[in-house]
Amino acid sequence: MHNQKTSRSQPPQSFRDGLLLFAISLLILSVVYYFRVVISQPVVYDLGGGDAAEYDILAKHFVEERNFEHIIFALRPPLLAIFFAGIYALAGIQPYIVVFYNLILSALTVALAYKIALRLGVARRVALLAGLIVAADFAFVEVAVTMMSEPLHNFLLLAGLYWLVVCLQTGRWRALLATALCVSLALLVRPITLYFAGALAAVILLYRARRWLMAVALVALCALPVLGWSFRNLHYRDSFSFSTSGPFTALFYKAISVESHATGRDPNEVAIEIALEVEHRMGNTSITRADVEDFPVGRDADRFTTSAERERLISRMAMERFRAYPAWSVIMVGVAFVRQFIPTALPIPAWLQWGQVGLLLLLAAVGSYRAWQRRAWLLLLVGQATIVYYLALPSLSHAGLYNSRFRTPYVPFLAIFAALAVFWLLSIVRQEKETGG
Repeated sequence: MHNQKTSRSQPPQSFRDGLLLFAISLLILSVVYYFRVVISQPVVYDLGGGDAAEYDILAKHFVEERNFEHIIFALRPPLLAIFFAGIYALAGIQPYIVVFYNLILSALTVALAYKIALRLGVARRVALLAGLIVAADFAFVEVAVTMMSEPLHNFLLLAGLYWLVVCLQTGRWRALLATALCVSLALLVRPITLYFAGALAAVILLYRARRWLMAVALVALCALPVLGWSFRNLHYRDSFSFSTSGPFTALFYKAISVESHATGRDPNEVAIEIALEVEHRMGNTSITRADVEDFPVGRDADRFTTSAERERLISRMAMERFRAYPAWSVIMVGVAFVRQFIPTALPIPAWLQWGQVGLLLLLAAVGSYRAWQRRAWLLLLVGQATIVYYLALPSLSHAGLYNSRFRTPYVPFLAIFAALAVFWLLSIVRQEKETGG
């Protein structure tokens, strides 16, 4: 009786495990934070480049003006700026405090990776190892110590996937609503998640076709913030689009990469030529090279506020170049694919980082096979849908702009599959030793 009371007074094992992983991850990240932020005292630009600088501008604007009228909101969905603004309002304009909150979100993501692994049916030791793999991933660590969007986005994304698993296992509509809420918030942080609800709807239909109404409801609910923010851009910028970062930057730069590699010309020259062509086809014939050469993506007045006509034109021009140079278009897809696994800027030897990535991918492939052997269909569906979506979409739509931080949305599932492989391989070795003995 005494033992039963004691066990009831203690938190469950999964909570203690999650807390342990959170503490380990936060310790790792805090060490990096100390050397990279506390000692170095970097400016905002060094905490994530132009992206961090833009988020900082938007956060300050929201604190001061309490509205979404700033021109950069055409490019950046609002949630990260609101999150940063909340921190600024409470702690003052302190970018370093924002980075520390990103550390906390990242450590929570590690604990959440453990929780979703358990929910997907893997053993406790596999889930623990998966959490440790995520905590030690160089890309995951690097992006946590920045003012970038990944920490908040990845936490919300994984929370949404957790509730999706609960929904598919129990059929509860409340879990579906939680999924829709988390995924909607995630896409309001990063536009790349814009189409992910469609991938999740496919997962629902493949796993439980009779729950087709849930799939429809998920897509419909996730479409609401997209429509709302698109109407905002229509109102302020005469462009019904969720974010101008698609045709106005991603396809523009990919077109530059494809043409410059195909022709051997300097990328800057190709960029200036395309920028001039855009202006002239828009009817701005008075625009000269001098007007666009400092920032070829477009004149300063048009940098974040493109019209719907301009967006369609840039998309059309990009497709023209892809058709003109099909071989290089395919090659640049491969370049964007590989760049998600390149070494980070952390002071870690490149060979060690390549080794970590190579081992992770190899083990994840083995673990996927093991999951298929065990008929762990839900793990395979949710995990592979996430990996394929966040690996393929940027590879298809971007050139060499992407780097290792863009793999962080699917690192938790690579880690789960890898951990599954580790213990499977260990069991094989143990059986062979016992047989041989």
